[in-house]
Amino acid sequence: MHADDSRAVEAFVAHVRALRDEDRVAVANARRVVDEEFHERALVAGLEVLAGCGEEYVRSRRAVADVHLPESPEALGDDAAEIARLVQLAVDDALIAILTRDALHPNHLRELYRSLKAAAPRSLLETDQIVDSM
Repeated sequence: MHADDSRAVEAFVAHVRALRDEDRVAVANARRVVDEEFHERALVAGLEVLAGCGEEYVRSRRAVADVHLPESPEALGDDAAEIARLVQLAVDDALIAILTRDALHPNHLRELYRSLKAAAPRSLLETDQIVDSM
């Protein structure tokens, strides 16, 4: 893994660790409207490339293992579990996009990162800039 790759992963981890409940709701709403057929093709392509960076995926995945959990589930009401599930999917997809960005088709990268970008308007982060440049 190159130094730029490590910085991108570190920025990604910092980004998702900083998610607030309002961000989680935005990400969940974005994930709800994903075209699952195209998304599945992008995910399969990403997973095929991911085999070469499995150790970094596992290390990074551990660092973000709890980011989908709301700070205040009671404030999110009955939808809290579904929001957490959708955020987890979006985080996993975005991590695959970050780790495979050098080999994956730009359309697949954008698709895998799309839902997580819903939380980005509050700040310009390195990971957003990396994905935007694809």
